[in-house]
Amino acid sequence: ANSGMDGFTVLPDGSFIGNLGDAFNSYTHWDAAGNQVGPVFSVPGCSSSTGVDVAPDGLSLYFACNLSSIVQTDLTGLNVLASIPGIGPGAGSYEDLAIQQQFVCVGQQCVPVNGGVPAPATLIMLGVGLLGVGVLRRRAGAN
Repeated sequence: ANSGMDGFTVLPDGSFIGNLGDAFNSYTHWDAAGNQVGPVFSVPGCSSSTGVDVAPDGLSLYFACNLSSIVQTDLTGLNVLASIPGIGPGAGSYEDLAIQQQFVCVGQQCVPVNGGVPAPATLIMLGVGLLGVGVLRRRAGAN
């Protein structure tokens, strides 16, 4: 609803957070129906901020901060977990961010695919491959 919005992300619960203007350190959280949740907030330690995305762990957020660093917060955006300064070739070198990850959504609830854990079939294939390598090494050692 804000034409100046400069970056947003969908949270695992289907709600979303959006930046309220180009390089403004001002964000709003909306539920999946578009109703505002809580007050407008700013990312601690940022004078300007643009992009936001869910971290691969699905439990925290990354914000583009001061056009040159990344700040990681909890899902509220208020509690800083980490800060990564000097990202990119120079200050002011980027404005947004996007983290590629897979989510499975059912209704309004989304979760990371396998929570980052390999599927059982992948683990079985890995085990069979390692067993095969062991058998070949044993045969080579017997000759």
